[in-house]
Amino acid sequence: IRATLFHNKVDNWTYWNPARNYRVENSQQVLMKGVEFDLNLKTNYKTALISTAINYTLANSTQQKEFGAYTQDILGKQIIYVPRHIINNTISIAHKNLKYTIQQGYNSTRYITFDHSGKAFPPYYLLNASINYQLNLTKNVTNFSLNCQNMTNTLYPNVKKNAMPMRTIALSIIYQFKHNKI
Repeated sequence: IRATLFHNKVDNWTYWNPARNYRVENSQQVLMKGVEFDLNLKTNYKTALISTAINYTLANSTQQKEFGAYTQDILGKQIIYVPRHIINNTISIAHKNLKYTIQQGYNSTRYITFDHSGKAFPPYYLLNASINYQLNLTKNVTNFSLNCQNMTNTLYPNVKKNAMPMRTIALSIIYQFKHNKI
């Protein structure tokens, strides 16, 4: 179990503003404060290793200084694209050369305008899964992996005008040559 408190005051916080064709802009000063909790558990059940990791972040990231005329109304408000709440969970079961993994993630509402007047990005939930198999051949190793990202086919943007991929499936095979050093 781990808990972390953070309090960071950043001068000259820059960001890529999608409302202005991704031009770099300066937010003068941003205060980021919050807490992170991590819980990691592992146990053996017969010949399997079962593990889980749960992470929660509460982040209050706010504009602290005016950076131009008419910016008084954004002071103290959550900065754009930064969710206040993030929760992640990973569960893995490993048995011999086979490993199953499920990942879940939740992000709360994210604002897309500094004064919070625009329609915010809604909260979203993601579900990912993978199956991995390791084949050991003499000195060399082959890893087979089947991954499915965004299993719920959730439509969610990470910044304005940029939606993230819907469901994706990937199969990978990695062959590792091992040799003895002379």
